[in-house]
Amino acid sequence: PVIDVFAERLEVLGFDVQVDDEPVEALAQWADMVWQRNRADALQKTAHPVGLIKGDAFLIVDWDQERGLPRFTFNKPDTIKPVYTDDGGLEYAVKSWTARAVGAQNPEGRAVQRLNLFYPDRVEKYFRLHTDKGGWERWRDPGDTGWPVPWTAGDGAPLGVPVVHFRNKPLGGTFGRSELRGVIPQSDALNKQVIDLHDILDTQAWPQRWATGVPKDNANLDSKPGETLHADAPEARFGQLDAADAKGVLDAIEQTISRIARRSRTPLHLLTGGDFPSGEALRSAEAGLVAKVLNAQVFFGNAWEDALTLGLRLQVEFGEAPAQVDFDRLVVETRWSNPVSRSEADDKLWVEAADMAGASRASMLERLGLDPEEEAEKKRSEQATLNEAAGRLLDAGAGAGMFGAGTVMAAA
Repeated sequence: PVIDVFAERLEVLGFDVQVDDEPVEALAQWADMVWQRNRADALQKTAHPVGLIKGDAFLIVDWDQERGLPRFTFNKPDTIKPVYTDDGGLEYAVKSWTARAVGAQNPEGRAVQRLNLFYPDRVEKYFRLHTDKGGWERWRDPGDTGWPVPWTAGDGAPLGVPVVHFRNKPLGGTFGRSELRGVIPQSDALNKQVIDLHDILDTQAWPQRWATGVPKDNANLDSKPGETLHADAPEARFGQLDAADAKGVLDAIEQTISRIARRSRTPLHLLTGGDFPSGEALRSAEAGLVAKVLNAQVFFGNAWEDALTLGLRLQVEFGEAPAQVDFDRLVVETRWSNPVSRSEADDKLWVEAADMAGASRASMLERLGLDPEEEAEKKRSEQATLNEAAGRLLDAGAGAGMFGAGTVMAAA
């Protein structure tokens, strides 16, 4: 739950693309198209949680020749190691994995260890048939025109390392930090306490009857509903041991969950359920979680922007450019959903205040959880349908009074 309630509020809505602070609609539409064609709305549901759990996640951006657009491929952090320069730039990346790829070097499809080195201007591919140190040989995939595979523009300029690194709270380091790092000790304690609780429930959760001084062949000691224990023996004694009280273990579990909530800045009501706070109490309880989400939006948003920028470079180089692009003046900005919990009443008050303050319609639609571009397209489609219907009726000789003046004018 520490990860789930965090990742649920990390949702990319789209991208704004600007050149010299001026929006470029053609590039924004291209970014949304690439996002949808790569099904990145689902891809983010993998990249974000993995980045929070492991601290790192990776995308590889390459060119899909068949579809004529950039391709985003998620890669587990277990398989990729980024190497950074002293000033923080990505120098190159290493990907190591096991595969059964069939090729000229491996015609039988045996399990081989693969190794790719991604540089800004080339990709070096290696393989070996064993796990001993050394023994690396060059690998060529079908369609490779040479070794290494060039990764440059037509003028020979490097396209850039095609690996995008999602880092959670890197704090100036090469790698990110797991959101679970601070709660692992409490999680271990919680596991132990739950085991203790179930041990009590298995062995001591019910009163236990006992008997002493009773010969085995001279007693009825079956404990059944409605049955009593009795024996024909003067030394016979019977009694009952009370059930163990699990309250101490339950209290310890509640205290551990409370510590997990505090250390991870996760609202307790999202871990335990029950009655949710409302209004100002809710906003206060979720302040720490919202701050974490806003922080993650910065680092993860930069990663998505790097992926789209590299994808645009590939589009310009290998496909049909959506518009003239000056990458030195280009700015791509990720738009995120609002992580703050709110009610319909809150939204109504906010929209009314924003309207009075002269805020944009797009901002108000986003507040309501709607995509401004999608809503604009729906509105254009509805208006076109209405105009078409009005035109047909006018052609049929219907009176103008059947329509509003604006509709007739639009139809005309």
